[in-house]
Amino acid sequence: MLVLKNFSAGHQNALFQPVDLEILPGKLYAIAGRNGTGKSTLLYSLLKIIPVWQGDVLYNGKSINEYSQREWAQIMSAVFSRISQLPTVRSGEILTLGAENLQSELKEQIINKLKIEGLLSQSLSILSDGQLQRLLIARSLMQNTAIIAMDEPTAHLDYYARIEVFEILKDICADMGKTIIVISHEIDLIKKYADHVLLIEDKKLQSLSPSEFHF
Repeated sequence: MLVLKNFSAGHQNALFQPVDLEILPGKLYAIAGRNGTGKSTLLYSLLKIIPVWQGDVLYNGKSINEYSQREWAQIMSAVFSRISQLPTVRSGEILTLGAENLQSELKEQIINKLKIEGLLSQSLSILSDGQLQRLLIARSLMQNTAIIAMDEPTAHLDYYARIEVFEILKDICADMGKTIIVISHEIDLIKKYADHVLLIEDKKLQSLSPSEFHF
């Protein structure tokens, strides 16, 4: 379990009032809010990319500050909206990099769940945005972290691909017990697929159910 205690995020000042929150395992959390409210700053604080502005983040009762960056990367992995495409790199090379110790059965499960077997011999440069996003999600799963953070993973996708990504994320939470925290502006998809919404509004961070979420 990830626990936020008297927590706030920020760079030069706090972006929202301190809050206590529990982020439960096996659930899909959506971070929502207007531009400039601190969604990315919140996510990057949880990823240990930038320091926590105030309070603490605890994982299994231990402060985020007690983990090295390498140790934290084994707890929480990240998927961003795009990566630089390298024409000479095969998808399969990106997918398995750093996953040598992962059980072959789990590798096969991930490949099958994301439906990417046919992509593994292809160069990244010829993949569609939807195919690339599925590959990046699979790459994160190969790290086998308990928590996956995503910064607008559907930003470059068409409508049907956006639905597909959210359905995949929901299945990952249910079938593999992963906690997924995703920044998204897809209000209709958040309300349909998220278990909880972390809304930043009026300098407050609230945890809402999808039925309570109005934006």
